[in-house]
Amino acid sequence: MRFLKRLLILLVLSAAVGLLVFAIRVPLLTRAGSWVMQEDRVQKSDAIFLLGGSFARGVLQVADLYRDGTAPVILLVQERYPDGFSELLRRGAKVENSLQFNTRVLTELGVPRKAIIVMPGIAESTRQEAEILSRYAAENPKLTSVVVVGRKPQLRRTRELMAKALPANVKVHVVGSKEDGITADNWWKDTWYLREVSEEFLKNVYNVFAVVLPIPTR
Repeated sequence: MRFLKRLLILLVLSAAVGLLVFAIRVPLLTRAGSWVMQEDRVQKSDAIFLLGGSFARGVLQVADLYRDGTAPVILLVQERYPDGFSELLRRGAKVENSLQFNTRVLTELGVPRKAIIVMPGIAESTRQEAEILSRYAAENPKLTSVVVVGRKPQLRRTRELMAKALPANVKVHVVGSKEDGITADNWWKDTWYLREVSEEFLKNVYNVFAVVLPIPTR
């Protein structure tokens, strides 16, 4: 009898907690989205850096920022080729890598080719992009501020990685694209957005534990 009574109490409490979570799910999810997609105000800077993986939405934002006079130069870096890309080239297919695409589109949108700087190195992660930008900053001491453009879900993690990698005198402002449809209050309503934010949330948690525990990070 006692067992059944305890079981009943447990079921009632579980149901109550479930109802409470369901009732406040929207503000909780919105708060989580705001935490991951923490964006800075655009500030006039020495350069604009486009992160990989942004594709059309990123290059559009960079072009608009340049046109608005946010910075005099745009920094790009070569991303690692996806599997099969080299084989396409070997077979004679006319395909562009991300660097070629970004460079072409930026010039077609009115950015002078001389304003586009390709930093040496190949990046396959945001961490490596931060390291490449850090080396560029060390070789170009006049660079004291940079606007970093990326996908909205990666903004918080990007800010932390850039802050760790760059010299202390370089100010970083991370911004997303206006063409990015994902927001803090809609990310769980779309399968693609849900996957993006969930992945970035886990990466942020991983990075937090990597600071406390000796976890190797790339």
